[in-house]
Formats: sequence, C-alpha cells, structure tokens
Amino acid sequence: MKKKMINEQVETISPYDLTGSLESLRDRFNELIQKHGADAFIDWNPDNHERYESSPSPQYEIKRLRQETEAEQMKRIAREGEFKNSQEIRELAELERLKQKYSLS
Repeated sequence: MKKKMINEQVETISPYDLTGSLESLRDRFNELIQKHGADAFIDWNPDNHERYESSPSPQYEIKRLRQETEAEQMKRIAREGEFKNSQEIRELAELERLKQKYSLS
C-alpha cells in the first residue's frame, strides 16, 4: 500500500511575534526557512483553543508535508481494516433486520 503524506505542524507563532518592520519580518522568515526548510508553509489558525481556555487564541502554524513512517502506515492500515470489518458487520446486521421486517428469505 502506498504511503500517505502527513501534514505535520512543526511550530506555532503568536501573531504578536510577526509585527515590526518589513526588514525584521524578512529576517524572521529567513530564520524560519533555515530552521524548517523552504518547503514548509505558514497557516493561520483563528480557532486555536489552549487547554483550559474558554476563548480562542489565534496563532500562525508552521507546517510541512512528510511521508508517513512505517509504523504510522501499519497503524493506519490496521485502523482502516478494523473500520471496514465493523462496517461490514453493521451492514449484515441491517440486512438481517430488513429481511425479518419484510419477511424476505
């Protein structure tokens, strides 16, 4: 089975950390590129809720795509198999219920 790409969050940044002159922002982004690579991207999360907080505290999230590891792939395959089995069991139970309801053989 083919490995999937995982969208991994690698850092969070407060919006207040991205204020200042354009030159200081360029330097900050150059640091982020050095740290996480040029293929990383920034995403705005306005609905971030910290633990035990009642209101959201928006933040920027630095993310990058990576291929899932062997362990993650095995877990995903097992989870998908369990879901498929439980779905088939539910469908067979529903089929039996409908057969009884409509007196079908």
